[in-house]
Amino acid sequence: MAILPHGALRTPDSPLARRRSQRRRIRWTALLAGLLPLTCATAKDARSTIALPGELAFPEAITSTADGTLYVSSLGNGGIFRVRPGETKATE
Repeated sequence: MAILPHGALRTPDSPLARRRSQRRRIRWTALLAGLLPLTCATAKDARSTIALPGELAFPEAITSTADGTLYVSSLGNGGIFRVRPGETKATE
């Protein structure tokens, strides 16, 4: 068995350093995989469709306020529509 000089095990090419690096990668991967479900937000009152009044209403821009109210501007008639939280129809 050969005696290694000081610091030989700390080189990036040594088997011990590769095993430690691999273990560290596995630990980080497991940790991040465990935390991944926490990043998925679920919306309780998600709506897929909001009706805009009139036949010329074409949504150009949509914004929201802190209380959840949506404001939609219409390119077709130049109006601004408001959708309050929980509603599915916009009012002008």
